[in-house]
Amino acid sequence: MSLTHPIRKKIYYLILKYPGIHFNELKRKGDFASGQLTHHLSTLEKKELISSKKGKVTNYYSKESEELNNNYTQILRDKRKRQIIQLILKQKLISSKNLKTELDLSPSTISWHLKDLELQNIIISKTAKKIKYYFLGEETRQNFKTQLKEEKKSIVSSLVDSFIEFFDEEL
Repeated sequence: MSLTHPIRKKIYYLILKYPGIHFNELKRKGDFASGQLTHHLSTLEKKELISSKKGKVTNYYSKESEELNNNYTQILRDKRKRQIIQLILKQKLISSKNLKTELDLSPSTISWHLKDLELQNIIISKTAKKIKYYFLGEETRQNFKTQLKEEKKSIVSSLVDSFIEFFDEEL
């Protein structure tokens, strides 16, 4: 891997540290200008060192990241989907009515996210007594638990970095 340019190297290591990071987050963490970041991201993608996944925002991953983790990371970065997954992890089996009550969201919002998660084979549904319940398969459950722990470490690391930067500026 050839990362001789210092800015590209910094971008690449930020993407390695924060899989699924989006453009504005990269811009803030690296203190890059928009045009500069766009140029270097494009170069890194052309060299096939990183990949991007477009959704509501574009997320960036190093090629060293596993595709499975990319998908889980992408889902966990979506606040509503993360909340749904967390409730399913806690309760193991939940109906859309209970999700609506727990999350205080409209039925259409809950339905949209559940359908999307089902299409991605993240959740499974079954109907019992005319009520549809949602749950995670065992392998998916374990993958999410692992990914949530990694995200938690990443968040803590980010807070510590910000705290250190704050005191460095003060001194």
